[in-house]
Amino acid sequence: MVKTLLIIIVMLNNGKVEFISNEVSVCPTRTMVEMKYEKLKTQGAFHDWTALCFNVTFEKQPERLKI
Repeated sequence: MVKTLLIIIVMLNNGKVEFISNEVSVCPTRTMVEMKYEKLKTQGAFHDWTALCFNVTFEKQPERLKI
């Protein structure tokens, strides 16, 4: 099973980092994401941000990390 994930990483003004993740049907365009997050950054909502969008393949019996 393949899922498409959008992850937004935001550095808050106090230096903390927050992650926003969502399953999406398709990755949004770079322009769409930039319009939203650059506007919020300009308004002072946070210090900086970055975004990742990619497909993840889930298997029936995935190998798990052993930590």
